[in-house]
Amino acid sequence: MKTAKDGKFPVEVSEGRVTAKIHKVTKTKNGKIYTSYVADYVLLGQRKQVVRADFDEAKQIALDACRLIAGGQQMSLTLVNGERVAYYRLKDEERLKLWGKSVGTTIQVGVTKIRHGDNNGRATLIGSIITEAKK
Repeated sequence: MKTAKDGKFPVEVSEGRVTAKIHKVTKTKNGKIYTSYVADYVLLGQRKQVVRADFDEAKQIALDACRLIAGGQQMSLTLVNGERVAYYRLKDEERLKLWGKSVGTTIQVGVTKIRHGDNNGRATLIGSIITEAKK
C-alpha cells in the first residue's frame, strides 16, 4: 500500500484483493487554497467517489468500503434513507416472523427480485419486500 508520506497521489488502499484509491484535489476560491481528498472505488459496476477534507477520514472510508466489498456485502453499501433504517431495525429482529416468513428470507427474496427486474413494478427495496411478504 502506498502511503501519503511519500507525497505522491493517488494513494492505494487495499483489503482482501479489493483496492480503492484516494486522490488529492486542490481548488482555489477567492485566493484561498482548499485541499480535499476523494476516496474512489467501484461498487456493483459503478464508480463511487466520496470527498472529505481530511486524508485520514477519506482513508477510513476507502478501507471500510474495501472491507465490505471483500466480505461480499456490496448491497449493504447501497441502502439509503428509509431502506437503510428498515434494514437495521429488521436485522435485530431476525428471529421474528413477518406474515409467516422470516424477515431475512423476505429481504433476500426482495433484493433478488429487484436485481432480476421481477419486482412487480416496485422501485424500492421496501416496496418489493412488502409485496413478497404479503404472498
